[in-house]
Amino acid sequence: MNENDIQALTARIRQSLSCSKDLAEDYARGIGNPPEVIHGKVVVRDEDGRIIARVPESVLG
Repeated sequence: MNENDIQALTARIRQSLSCSKDLAEDYARGIGNPPEVIHGKVVVRDEDGRIIARVPESVLG
């Protein structure tokens, strides 16, 4: 994903979760390419590969 994709995804995550911009951006950067979707949720991983969150699949646009 390029920087524009990250920013658009950040906005969708922020709107969906009603969270801060910083948290939404961290989540956007933690979504793999291609995104990992399990049971309708997109898996967000940290730099060590641990799952830190799951967000609705709808944020993918």
